[in-house]
Amino acid sequence: LIYYQSSINLNPLFPPSYNNYGKALLDLKRFADSLKYFDQALILDPQYIECLNNKGIALKELRQLKESLKCIQLAFEIKNDDPKTLTNLGVVLSAQKKYEESIIFFESAIRADPGCAEAWSNKASTYIELKKLQDALYCFEQTLSLKSDFEWSVGNFLFTRLKLGIWNDYDHYLNKIFSGIITQQKIVKPFICLVLTSDSFLQNTCAEIYSKFLHPLKIDFNYNVKNLDTRKIKLAYFSADFGSHAVSSLLAEFLELRDKNLFEIIAFSFSNDDGSSMYSRIVNSFDEFIVVEN
Repeated sequence: LIYYQSSINLNPLFPPSYNNYGKALLDLKRFADSLKYFDQALILDPQYIECLNNKGIALKELRQLKESLKCIQLAFEIKNDDPKTLTNLGVVLSAQKKYEESIIFFESAIRADPGCAEAWSNKASTYIELKKLQDALYCFEQTLSLKSDFEWSVGNFLFTRLKLGIWNDYDHYLNKIFSGIITQQKIVKPFICLVLTSDSFLQNTCAEIYSKFLHPLKIDFNYNVKNLDTRKIKLAYFSADFGSHAVSSLLAEFLELRDKNLFEIIAFSFSNDDGSSMYSRIVNSFDEFIVVEN
């Protein structure tokens, strides 16, 4: 960042310096901070395709999906055969749960560049959402044939094989994953790791790798929870399952029977109202219920 700032200082009218600074912030997961640098680059060069893509991804990560799509569509209008742009359009559409439409763009990206591992990987993940496991497996195979260490793909590949009941070479891929975890590779996501091993060291190491990937910098959480009684013990529950789900069925009565004189409880929900009676029951069990999905 220091060198990029020096580049800006030397020539404030050079768009790539702003884009590179923003991309560095994007890689650090500082999505909101990156936007002002992308915007400055685009003021200087409104047709800067790489920057439009970077800004679109930053907006996607901030869950501003409509704005993200508009931004990447601008890049598409400038050059409609750019593999990165086509892949990013697919990524944003998939985030909007427009899976069939996103597949079209991933396929276009692959036609433009058959060696685009990112397009193959995202196409595979989208097929998983569509429950098309055989198609997903083929795409993961293509991803790994192009880039054998493409992030998380070995774990996704093995997990998809298990879902399809394919057990040959299981030990080979399992050992590859365990070795990858030990050497700090982004090879498997934590929930898949839980399926593959009961080894607490491997599970913990895998979770640490994934956490550092998601949050490379320590971020202070400054949300002010309302009306807390400082005389009580405060507990927070984080979940995506505050609805019609086994977790809620097990948790609801426990929450309702707590000693309200001793405990104040807050929910942080990673999912929206599913319309179920259980969701309403869970919401009413907490002193404060905060939806943080977006």
